[in-house]
Amino acid sequence: MSFRIRRYAFPQLPHLIPCSSPSVFLSSPFSLTPKFFAHSQTPNVNSVSNSIASFIRLLHLHPPPSILQINKILGSLAKSKHNRTAISLFAQAEFRGFTPDLFTLNILLNCYCHLGDMYSAFSTLGKIHKMDLQPDTVTLNTLIKGLCIRNEVGEALDFYDDIMAKGFQLDKFSYATLVNGLCKLGKVRSAIKLVRKMERHSVKPNVVIYTTIVDSLCKGGHVNEAHELCSKIVHQGILPDIVTYNSLIHGHCNKGQWQEANSLLHEMALKGIKPDVYTFNILIDVLCKEGKII
Repeated sequence: MSFRIRRYAFPQLPHLIPCSSPSVFLSSPFSLTPKFFAHSQTPNVNSVSNSIASFIRLLHLHPPPSILQINKILGSLAKSKHNRTAISLFAQAEFRGFTPDLFTLNILLNCYCHLGDMYSAFSTLGKIHKMDLQPDTVTLNTLIKGLCIRNEVGEALDFYDDIMAKGFQLDKFSYATLVNGLCKLGKVRSAIKLVRKMERHSVKPNVVIYTTIVDSLCKGGHVNEAHELCSKIVHQGILPDIVTYNSLIHGHCNKGQWQEANSLLHEMALKGIKPDVYTFNILIDVLCKEGKII
């Protein structure tokens, strides 16, 4: 992976302190899941105004509220994509003497990542370290996702190497993000190597990760290799889903291999997997291009 170039100064995180329980890696209430990143309906102006007003009232309460109440409003604003507002309110709370906890800083870090401000995001990671807090998988996944969104996959891989060397453990979402980023850059071989690393670290790849690679192989014209990978995952007890089959069908259709594509449709029927709109769109699009539909 020689294409990596370091742009960010990653904080010198301490080595992970071993513990007998995996609780140190439990996600916060604002976990960085695909749903968290998904576009949600933007609340109306009144809703945002009410959140801001509630936050300001909290800052003036005596005795002061717990940081959990602060986090609840900041998390709600961040989830609804009002990232700059959340950052501004956090600054006001900190100015009034509120000490953030890890959940607060994870929310702030996520806001910076959504805004594409990775320098501030990594500065927040440095702040987590200075406060003697332990970054969790939410922290690490947020940064990896933020880098990959900016197509800075090389930097994400550098960060991955750094944190793994420190003894931190990543989850399937971390690897899925990296694999997706590599495949989008056409680095499918690097993605396959990363999955092998994943397996060595006792994190079992799921169908989403394998399907991402299958799709990338098919788009690159390596349909036979994609089939071999599918056979491998079936032996591992992972069943291909409709997305996997769509990728394979699309790959065969692009090569004019109608019989193979038809066989996959029959295989889907035998396994009780129903074609979806995308399946039919693939077939119709290819048939139109071939002049088989008038």
